[in-house]
Amino acid sequence: ISKFKPVNIAIDCGNGMAGVVLEKLLPRLPFTVEKLYFDPDGTFPNHEANPQKLETLRDLQAAVQEKGCYLGIAFDGDGDRMAMMNEKGEPITGSEMMSLLASKYTDVAGPSFVYEVRTSRTVVKRLEAKGFTAIRSKAGRSNIGEVMREHNAVFGGETTGHFFFKDYWSNDSGMLSMLVALEQIFTRDGSVSEMISASHTTSPMIPETNFEVADPPAMLQKVSEAFSEYEQDWLDGLSVTLPNGWFNLRASNTEPVMRLNAEASDENALASLVEKLKELIQG
Repeated sequence: ISKFKPVNIAIDCGNGMAGVVLEKLLPRLPFTVEKLYFDPDGTFPNHEANPQKLETLRDLQAAVQEKGCYLGIAFDGDGDRMAMMNEKGEPITGSEMMSLLASKYTDVAGPSFVYEVRTSRTVVKRLEAKGFTAIRSKAGRSNIGEVMREHNAVFGGETTGHFFFKDYWSNDSGMLSMLVALEQIFTRDGSVSEMISASHTTSPMIPETNFEVADPPAMLQKVSEAFSEYEQDWLDGLSVTLPNGWFNLRASNTEPVMRLNAEASDENALASLVEKLKELIQG
């Protein structure tokens, strides 16, 4: 906390439980805070408390831009997930947050981290180049915590905003994630957008995209056959590695949809890959 600077930030608790904790924590921090929806209300009258959905971040974006905030922070309903946006109101992706948070552990001897199948490969390769051992997991907070404990990993992350710390019993905490992220942000001068762009960005990615599919196993087999010449694995749905990118297609554990994530070396390659996949899934 001694590294923190007296900047103006905006925080949206979405009428969830994070506001209760923050009211006790914020007086110990040097920030001026634009508070959005700190009062707990189980009817969630302002918006769904789910920072993974971009539409729930509109009020926070407006506050960041109108008040000239250094950054914005959003929590989910029970406070175990956290998301950030830069001073322009642009969300920092889950993969970029993993890169930022993992940077706390670059001085640890032989660090390992756990990531899941939707994580940017650009981020994974960057952390491996910094000396991390990368361990791949199925998506899902319970899966990542279990793999972390099995491998004694110092850090783990899920692109939805769950971030896990060995020093927190390999569990996730939105509040701890916020503090660690701020600690790393204040290790250098300049704007948040400049820091993320210089050190933590991904290659072009799509937001997770959902498709209603009548027969998910048959669809996975169809897509697998269409990309049969490329490296594939079935750790969690179908992951395919291409010369200039990758994608993962998996059935949701909680909704009757299939979820697509993809990353490519440039925007044109990404658009071409996604168009081919949409034709296969929707055709």
